[in-house]
Amino acid sequence: MEFTSHYRISLVKDGVIEPFVNMFNKGNLEAKLSALGALQNLSYSVENISLLIDLGIVIALLQLLFSVTSVLMTLREPASAILAKIAQSGSILVTHNVAQQMLSLLNVSSSVIQFNLLDALISIVSHTRASKVRKKMNSCCALQLLLPFLVETTNSRIKGGALELMYNLSKDMQEELIEHLSEARINTLVRIISSATLQSEKKAAAAAIGILGNIPLYHKKSTDMLVNAKILPALVSILSSTYVIATPSMEDLAERTTGLLIRFTLPSNVKLQYVIATPSNVKLQYALVSILSSTYVIATPSMEDLAERTTGSVEQGVIPVLVKLLNNSKM
Repeated sequence: MEFTSHYRISLVKDGVIEPFVNMFNKGNLEAKLSALGALQNLSYSVENISLLIDLGIVIALLQLLFSVTSVLMTLREPASAILAKIAQSGSILVTHNVAQQMLSLLNVSSSVIQFNLLDALISIVSHTRASKVRKKMNSCCALQLLLPFLVETTNSRIKGGALELMYNLSKDMQEELIEHLSEARINTLVRIISSATLQSEKKAAAAAIGILGNIPLYHKKSTDMLVNAKILPALVSILSSTYVIATPSMEDLAERTTGLLIRFTLPSNVKLQYVIATPSNVKLQYALVSILSSTYVIATPSMEDLAERTTGSVEQGVIPVLVKLLNNSKM
């Protein structure tokens, strides 16, 4: 049975949440299942979530997910769905090691539970007060645990969730991120970006772009690997297909794409200037200038920065280099 918002508030005022929690903790299988259904409906309210956390439901749900008792298996999916809802509240951060426990469950769960856990983890690491949680997850090799999802799963929702979680975790990484992203893994991320056509795939592509965008700009080897993986055409293609669609998800995709493109416009990287001076890449830059100069372009901080850098690169960087190359070829 689904509850209306008004009915949920009324039930809370009547004090029904605690009995449902007790029913889940102490009841038989049928009672637990009924309690989970009710709690799942009640977890749509922010006020209810705080109360559920205070009543210790997070620990109880995690204990259920760790259970190997066969009769409890049917309860695991609704339990993970409730955790995903509860994780939207920053109050979940008070539960000790909650993120690490969820992370350890990923490889021993069904696809539905994996998706719910990833959803929960993304919410947790996205909270403004979650910097310590992210740091602790990174120290526990979270990125290393998530990398296999890029190649071992065919479920686009799970792959997208794993990528988005990796993106959020990689914001706090510098040298560690470089160490994790070998050439093979960079190629995998570029393939995810290049092959994105469906909306769910574009979400995964946005996350992959975000991860690559978190690689420190000073690391020229990574830049070279990205160029060799032919990421430039993929990024320009994405930008050309999204810059006129002013939706939050498209704005986010455009922002991450332009943020990554900025690393290829650094005037200090002379070697890269020569690489970009090839005829095909010059065409890409002119296509990019055309996009950025459009009156319909989405205005984002990275977009403005990239527009300035790219225009300067074409006028002052790429063209002079190309002319120099042509002159040298005549000698």
